[in-house]
Amino acid sequence: MADDTITLVQCPYCLNKFHKDELTIDHVIARSFFPVSSTSEAKWKVRACGPCNNRKSKLERDVLGRLALCLDPNDPALADIVTKAQRSMDPRSATTAREFMHRFNRRAAMRRSVRDIWSPDEPGVLPYFTSNFAEGSRTGILVPAELDVLIEYWVRGIHFCEYGQIIPADYQVSVLHIDDETRKNAFAHVIERAKVLRKGQGIEVKLFHAKDTERFATIYGFDVWWKLRCVAVVEQV
Repeated sequence: MADDTITLVQCPYCLNKFHKDELTIDHVIARSFFPVSSTSEAKWKVRACGPCNNRKSKLERDVLGRLALCLDPNDPALADIVTKAQRSMDPRSATTAREFMHRFNRRAAMRRSVRDIWSPDEPGVLPYFTSNFAEGSRTGILVPAELDVLIEYWVRGIHFCEYGQIIPADYQVSVLHIDDETRKNAFAHVIERAKVLRKGQGIEVKLFHAKDTERFATIYGFDVWWKLRCVAVVEQV
């Protein structure tokens, strides 16, 4: 007699339930963010639904492309990252007509995102880039509006890998982009006591549990290639 029971598995990103065959393996932080020399054991993996996997992959390509333009291609530790990002936007590297158009459109979108910045207070200027402005740089790269969505994907995936538990629906993930001074002052005690989860060369993730008399929160700190730095707070709504 056939077993009609269908086991549904929850996607750690969107929390929806799917048949296990509908889920695909996803690297929480995409392999493209890591150099070739990084071992596969150094990356978090989860089983995620197709829609989340596809949306997240697009966000990672957009963010990495912009991040790579801020890296030094002459630095041996960064050259591989820069090369991969450049190839992803080079139509000449395409092997099909469809891929050619994707790369062409990606490169055009990247060019549109580059603009002159005349004040560090302009919308879209992340606080940890203000030091570049102070040093004389006036060229900025607009980050995707959904950058915080990507960070939330990372938090949910890492949380599941580290604890074996999905962040519940009644918890929210708040992403904070702060400048270096605020990071050192307001979050000094967090940084000093946080557990460092090193998951690949050039990428550092810190974890800290904060508790007061009424609330409990988990704080994640991200530092990606010394260019993308933020704090994400997981707490009950």
